[in-house]
Amino acid sequence: MIIILEDIIAKKTAEIALRSSDEKFCLMAENLQDGIIGYENGCAIYANSRIEEIFGSSHDELLSIKPLDLAAPEERDRIKKIIDECLISRNVPSDIRFWIIRKDGTRRYIHNRITSVGQKTQFYGM
Repeated sequence: MIIILEDIIAKKTAEIALRSSDEKFCLMAENLQDGIIGYENGCAIYANSRIEEIFGSSHDELLSIKPLDLAAPEERDRIKKIIDECLISRNVPSDIRFWIIRKDGTRRYIHNRITSVGQKTQFYGM
């Protein structure tokens, strides 16, 4: 019989700290006046409830939409150029203003702030 014991206290402590950090982020993000949507590798990974109010779409609908599709059709070429330049230069502009069309068809002019965390994760605040 062989018994192998391993001290996993450091791993468990790290898991608890990560869970606590996630809970604090979600609490903060849900209480902001700004809408937040996060994308990783081109897929939405997070959307707070305020972004649902801004776009008039459900959480699930927002998570299935590509970032460029959030802009009104006449804005998409301009926004695509800005995003492409950001990805190439890795220099993210802090502010972009553009028109959106909400699910109910109404238009809104939004002020968008883009933040890049790492090479493939972007958070959009509106």
